[in-house]
Amino acid sequence: MSFYLLIFCSFFETKDVIVALILTVAVTVGLTIYAIRTKTDFTFCGGFLFAFAFLMVFTVAFYFWIRVTVFWIMIGIFIYSLYIIYDTQLIIGKVGCEYNIDDYCLAALNLYIDIIYLFIKILQLIGGHK
Repeated sequence: MSFYLLIFCSFFETKDVIVALILTVAVTVGLTIYAIRTKTDFTFCGGFLFAFAFLMVFTVAFYFWIRVTVFWIMIGIFIYSLYIIYDTQLIIGKVGCEYNIDDYCLAALNLYIDIIYLFIKILQLIGGHK
């Protein structure tokens, strides 16, 4: 995944990558604080998030026919933001479902993937290609 991210970032200006990194950190910290403090349970919507993410992946298969627009990028940012809240609440375990104590590797990997995909979507939104 790191190699994929390296190749992907090479298509953008350095300034855009740094701005996307700062925005991703800010959004991730904000969403984590929200997920910890809120009383709203997001752990029930795992199936919906999977369906929407699958729809996003399916549309990427038709990228040559359907150009990526700002609308699809914003939908991706929204979905991966919800995934960060969902996975954070599963890790914390205060509401609804939670990870078992032995699932810490899976939990860290899921949160890592959410943050990386959020970074990619933010970079697509703000970055101009070289």
